[in-house]
Amino acid sequence: DGELVNETVAQSLPLLSPYVMKELNHRIEKVQYKPGETIIRKGERGDTFYMIAKGKVDVILQGRLRKDTTISQLGKNDFFGEMELLRGGKSIASVRAAEGEPVELLAMTRENFKWLMDESPLTADAISNIVQKRLEEHKLGDRRKRKKKETSDE
Repeated sequence: DGELVNETVAQSLPLLSPYVMKELNHRIEKVQYKPGETIIRKGERGDTFYMIAKGKVDVILQGRLRKDTTISQLGKNDFFGEMELLRGGKSIASVRAAEGEPVELLAMTRENFKWLMDESPLTADAISNIVQKRLEEHKLGDRRKRKKKETSDE
């Protein structure tokens, strides 16, 4: 039909059918953040799914008295925000645009994310598996922070 599929959508969510990929063109919005700018704050209710079109973001664990710890950096064609949308509740980490260059994201609302999960069970399963993996990374990052603090207190 001549309509192009967004390259970031195709790379970020490769299990989608061509129909769903094309439909997502109408359900996403391009947004930009400056280097160091916060995109998601720990403790806030997440209502947006993001795919990275350009640049990088840092996933950060923040402690009340402890220094921020970057647990991962995501780049082009990665995504984030799925955890809060699938599990409900508040964000367990903050996400910031990495230093050095702005980040360009494709943003999708909660309603459109739900539509996507309903339209593509394979994608829903793949994203659920990634959520489990990221939860494990978060737990490991939290343990490392606690262990480091205990060691420095001794």
